[in-house]
Amino acid sequence: MLSALYRLVQRLKLSIASKGKVSIRAHIYGDLKRIELGSNVVIERGATLSTRYGGSIRIGNNSIVRSAAIVSTHGGNISIGNNSGLNHYSVIYGHGGLSIGSYVWIAAGSVVIPANHGFKMNQGPIYQQPLSKMGIVIEDNVWIGANATILDGSIIREGSIIGAGSVGKLDTVENGIYAGNPSKLVKLRDES
Repeated sequence: MLSALYRLVQRLKLSIASKGKVSIRAHIYGDLKRIELGSNVVIERGATLSTRYGGSIRIGNNSIVRSAAIVSTHGGNISIGNNSGLNHYSVIYGHGGLSIGSYVWIAAGSVVIPANHGFKMNQGPIYQQPLSKMGIVIEDNVWIGANATILDGSIIREGSIIGAGSVGKLDTVENGIYAGNPSKLVKLRDES
């Protein structure tokens, strides 16, 4: 009971200090000192922020984490820029490092994981094999459509759109529109 009360007090201090809104029903795990929220950040009821396994979370000004979205470091660092949002049921991990720019919106059900399991034969069960951890970079002004899966080693350049249901390790061009499984360049955004 004391632990839950302490966490509530800390969360309220965080909310007041940042002029944002952190729901008392948000799930916040790990060391609160490893979580930095900018001004006017909103963490909705049922959203999860976790630094339980180390690493840090930094969320920039005017950004939002919607209910049921998960932000979990898994030992790596997660940085989210200003005016960005994670919609309902999106999952982002930090294993190998995750950098998300400003004005980035990640739609419902999307998964961004900067790690991948080893799967060699004769090296034990897959879940016990070492992870690759190359990291992921998502630059400014990016839209990731619903249920997209962004894999370890991806670089999503400024102005890109990743279509709903897309899957892959991407190295996009600026202002590219990508779709499919595996995700491929469909066209460039029209300047007119």
